[in-house]
Amino acid sequence: VKRGVIRIVTPGTDLSSGESDGSNNYIAAIYKDKKSYGLAFADVSTGDFYTTETSDMSKVIDEVQKYDPSEFIYNSAFSDEQPDFISDETAKKKLCSEADRSYFLQENAEDVLKRHFKVYSTAALGLDGTPASLIASGALTAYLLDTQMNDLSHMNEIHPYSIGRYLVIDHSTYRNLELTETMREKEKRGSLLWVLDHTKTAMGARKLKNMMEHPLLDVAEINGRLDAIDELSASMVDREEIREYLSGIYDLLRLLMKFSYKSANPRDLLAFKDSIKPLGP
Repeated sequence: VKRGVIRIVTPGTDLSSGESDGSNNYIAAIYKDKKSYGLAFADVSTGDFYTTETSDMSKVIDEVQKYDPSEFIYNSAFSDEQPDFISDETAKKKLCSEADRSYFLQENAEDVLKRHFKVYSTAALGLDGTPASLIASGALTAYLLDTQMNDLSHMNEIHPYSIGRYLVIDHSTYRNLELTETMREKEKRGSLLWVLDHTKTAMGARKLKNMMEHPLLDVAEINGRLDAIDELSASMVDREEIREYLSGIYDLLRLLMKFSYKSANPRDLLAFKDSIKPLGP
């Protein structure tokens, strides 16, 4: 029997974390240069990948609060500048590691992103003009490829976003409003999310949480979302039919991850078959 290391499991790459309740388990990369911070957040169990950049450390803290990653990697400049942040996150039992400087070289970051996402230029990923975001994303991608030891084919899309596109909710306000968890018990039950979450799929539950954590500012986008809600609200028959179809759908993103890791079992294959059956031939 051939023996060897096939995958390195870390808190941020634990595939079983969040499987019972459908929640995300993010790993974060933070890159600090002279003027700004690049942030990248990925969940290898679902393929979600988000990135942004800011010049304000307080906004870094706010974004970390929203994604609540269980592991951080960062460059030496960030480590030197923010020892208190690292100490605070370590105290919360988060794994914090200064990664090798080669991960944070711009040339290496661009190369790994172009190879993994199969694009000719990082501009195709929406990373043109955001060098700190690009480097953080490249460093995180390289780290995941090195530790997971497979091609991570299910992670096929990256979502750059501007913090200014969303209403900024600072750390204290986020906690006091109990948007996604209660202050005392740190549980979903009793929070605003618990009241609103009547989703039928794990994917929908994660989407709703993400929308609550990133309130829109653009009036046209807000009205578009409200129009969609109004249409579904006005058509009870269609709404209930959609909910019935969705109730039989498993967590497709996590199933695709298992296919990518070649760890799917017969039960997973049956779940995938049942999930795509409503789509028809």
